[in-house]
Amino acid sequence: MATKGNKPGGAWHEDGKIVDGKVVSLGRDVQFKIGQHLRTMYDEVVKQGVPDQLSNLLSQLDSASEAKKTDDDKSAG
Repeated sequence: MATKGNKPGGAWHEDGKIVDGKVVSLGRDVQFKIGQHLRTMYDEVVKQGVPDQLSNLLSQLDSASEAKKTDDDKSAG
């Protein structure tokens, strides 16, 4: 993680170089390519959507949470 000043924070230094004995830096073109690939992979995951089984489970959890909140409100009032 980057830090202010010239002190390493974990394995990363302010300028993005690794500070574990070796200094390695990625060029802008490599960073750009990695960003493109990450965006492509993320878009594919988003397009897949949420499976019905998981969506149903989330709905059940929301309903249970709302019921508990309603019960808590009645108890407090």
